[in-house]
Amino acid sequence: LFLFRGSFATILYLSREDHSHLTILNGGQPDGRTYSVFEFNEKLVPIMNSIFDDILVNQCKTILYYKLSENAAFRAYIDHARNLQTIRLKEASPDEKLALFINIYNMMTIHTTYLQGPPRSIWDRRKLMNCTYYLIDDHKYAPHSILDGILRSNRKGLEMLWKPFGKKDARLSLILPYCEPLIHFALNNGTRSTHSSELREIACDAFEADKHVRVDMCRKKLYLSKLFQWYAMDFGCTTTKIIEWILWVMEGSDTEKRKNIVMLYRSGHYEVDYIPYDWSFNGKMKE
Repeated sequence: LFLFRGSFATILYLSREDHSHLTILNGGQPDGRTYSVFEFNEKLVPIMNSIFDDILVNQCKTILYYKLSENAAFRAYIDHARNLQTIRLKEASPDEKLALFINIYNMMTIHTTYLQGPPRSIWDRRKLMNCTYYLIDDHKYAPHSILDGILRSNRKGLEMLWKPFGKKDARLSLILPYCEPLIHFALNNGTRSTHSSELREIACDAFEADKHVRVDMCRKKLYLSKLFQWYAMDFGCTTTKIIEWILWVMEGSDTEKRKNIVMLYRSGHYEVDYIPYDWSFNGKMKE
């Protein structure tokens, strides 16, 4: 399940977040209860599943944004998202934070697109990723600070000049202890507790589809998603390390695709190319 994955791709951030221009999306009064991260996710996941059941069609490839206006679960989500303001984030385990921020990134992308419409230019994409935010445990988080700051353990994003969180940023103490590359293929999957085994299974399923990994045995060529090129640091930097990582993810698979990748890898005679990214909007704003 991949929802509007390309929103963060070709942005040049010349400075760290300028919070004075950010638009808050989860403003308003929380329900008065202070949730742990686990408790928040326990309530969030059924709401997300109800939303997805209503708005996802075409084998989960198309999002019907216009249906959100009359979706009771989406209204419940808006109410519950306000509770992020007082969530007890500091006491959460790394796995709990991983699950929370994957889910919030997913829903924040849907929420922002529903309100502002799909990005039609590089500036729209910058606005989506850098100029909207949720208030989480008294700190402001834009989508790029969730992705690059928390989930990627404070690594520079695409074409960014600096890391998302500076040395004095209070959010720096909340980042994940290491960058988990599996998150690139797990975004937009609701989960209560995201463990590596679950993420690995999701990524393996993604690699079996031709969107992310293709093999041409006649030409001795591997075609990989642009994600592997954009975020090469997360996967080991070199093409050899990237292929080894893909094979590790697919280790439990007995498919022809994995066998062919193994054959090419062991031969040492292969080329790697990258699949052009599809920037087209995969949703419908009107019926």
